[in-house]
Amino acid sequence: KIMPLKIFNDNNVSVNSYEAIVYAAEHGCTVANCSWGSKFTYSQFAQDVITYATINKNMLVVAAAGNDGNQGLFYPASYEYVISVGASNQKDCKWEYSNYGPFVDIFAPGQDIMNTWANGTYYSVIGGTSFAAPIISGCAALLKSYRPDLTALQIGEQLKVTSDKIDTLDCNYSYKNFMGAGRVNMFKAMTDFSKPSIVFSERYYTDNNDDVFISGDTIDIYGIFINYLSTATNVVAEMTSLSKHCIVLNSKVNLGYMNTLTTKNNINNPFKVYIKDTYKNEEILLKITYTDEQTGYVANQYIKFTVNPDFL
Repeated sequence: KIMPLKIFNDNNVSVNSYEAIVYAAEHGCTVANCSWGSKFTYSQFAQDVITYATINKNMLVVAAAGNDGNQGLFYPASYEYVISVGASNQKDCKWEYSNYGPFVDIFAPGQDIMNTWANGTYYSVIGGTSFAAPIISGCAALLKSYRPDLTALQIGEQLKVTSDKIDTLDCNYSYKNFMGAGRVNMFKAMTDFSKPSIVFSERYYTDNNDDVFISGDTIDIYGIFINYLSTATNVVAEMTSLSKHCIVLNSKVNLGYMNTLTTKNNINNPFKVYIKDTYKNEEILLKITYTDEQTGYVANQYIKFTVNPDFL
C-alpha cells in the first residue's frame, strides 16, 4: 500500500529525489507525496520527470509549496502537473509561514499536526507544508480507491473543484485569489461529481515575427483547453493581466459545450496581449477565469511568460 523511498544521504543531502519519482511511477504507485523541495531554479530535467510520471505512468505528484511565507516558486511543487499544497490552521487561516500565490493549487491543515516521532513517540506541535501535502496525498489515494477509473490529473482536479474557498475569510484577506482552489473537503470530493474542470493545458506564444518578446510587441496566446471532469454546457474563458506593463487586447474565448476529457482550441481566436515598456526579464502574469453558468463553475488559472530577455 505504501512505498517509502529514501532520497537523502547520511549528510541530509538530496541525491536521487527525481529518480525516486520515476521509480515510484514505474513500480505501480498511483500517488507520490513529495514533502521536500527547494527554491532552486527551474530544471527541464525535473519537469520531464514529472511529465513522464503523470502523463505516461498515470501517477499524481503532490508536493509541499514551501515554508517561506511568500509567493516564491518552490520545486517540485511549482512544476506543471504537480499539485502544490499550502498549509492552513484550525481556523482555515493561512499558516504563518506557508507559501501562497498564483501557482499554489490547494490548502490542507498544516499547523500543530500530531506526528509520529523517533523512539516510538509522538510530536504534536510540528507544522509546515510538508505536513499539509501528505493530507492531500491521502485524500488523492482515497479518491483513487473509490473511483479507480479516474486518471491522475482527474483526481487532482476533483480535489480542487470540491474544495472550500477560504480566501474570503478576514484572516486571509491579504491572500485573496492566491490560496489556490481552497481548503480540501474530502466529503465533497467523494460525493459531488457535478463540476467541470477546464485547464489551458498546451500553450503557445507568438508575436508572428521572431518570438523574442520586447516592448511594443503584440503577442498571440493560443493552445488546447481540456475539460477533465463533468460536462460543461457553456464555458467562457476570460483573460486579465496582473502585470502593469501588459494590456489584454482580446480577452474572451467562448468554449461552449465541453464533455468529459474533450478538448477545444482557440487557434482562430487567440488571446492577444500588448507589451508596454518593461524592464529586463520581466515576468508577465496573466489570469484566466473560467465560468459555466449552468453548473455554477468558476475557476482561475494563472500563466506567465518572460519579456525583454537580456540574452538569447
